[in-house]
Amino acid sequence: DYAGVGRRVKEIRKQRGLTQSQLSEICGCDTSTLSHLENGSGKISLTLLYRCSVALEKNIGYFLVDSPMADLAPIIESASDPKWKLYSKASLDLMDTIHKGLVTYEAAVRKECTGRIPQV
Repeated sequence: DYAGVGRRVKEIRKQRGLTQSQLSEICGCDTSTLSHLENGSGKISLTLLYRCSVALEKNIGYFLVDSPMADLAPIIESASDPKWKLYSKASLDLMDTIHKGLVTYEAAVRKECTGRIPQV
């Protein structure tokens, strides 16, 4: 639901007092890309959505789930918890390595985006 995602990005951007130009600079994208996103006329990459979520200080799930108050953690936990027993140690080690890489990437994006957020 690109329109719903865009609507929520626009709503939070305005609540934070940011212009499209400011948010696009923080997120490292063109203003036109952000405009298309907010109007639901363009697809959004997970990377850009993640950068928006960091810049707007919202959980990425806020933008992805139909209800803005929804929390993805219980959904993910309940869906995946019983499945851990199905994986080999090698698969679990690989997932752990990927997770560590994502955590490192998240920290770098947060640092990069935080430095660009204007003080209100």
